[in-house]
Amino acid sequence: MDISLQSRLLQVLQDGAFPRLGGERDVVVNSRVTTTTKDHLESLIKERKFREDLFFRISVMTITVPPLLERREQIIPFSEYFMNFCRKTGATLSAKATRLLRISYKTLLYKIQKYRLDESRDRGRTGKGPRSF
Repeated sequence: MDISLQSRLLQVLQDGAFPRLGGERDVVVNSRVTTTTKDHLESLIKERKFREDLFFRISVMTITVPPLLERREQIIPFSEYFMNFCRKTGATLSAKATRLLRISYKTLLYKIQKYRLDESRDRGRTGKGPRSF
């Protein structure tokens, strides 16, 4: 987010008001803000790319969610949830999203089948339990 936009956002959060474009009076708002980022804000503050005062204003409660690559067991349930959601609501995915989802799902199924074959071979040779992947 551009640094000038950060200062405007901070001002709206502090004052609870902002000027309407072309208007004569400020619009008063009572709002709560939820933010998310993939960036490490503390390092951006050190690089002077993110305002420290805005960081303290928005970081009331922090929830860290590990990347999906670290939670592979949740990939299939998430895929099923979103596909069911699209079916129920009539929402459509873009052609690119549908293609990527199909490719990812087929790749995942292939890897699971390959893992099961490798696991059964390993168990037969070594007597050990399943491997993690």
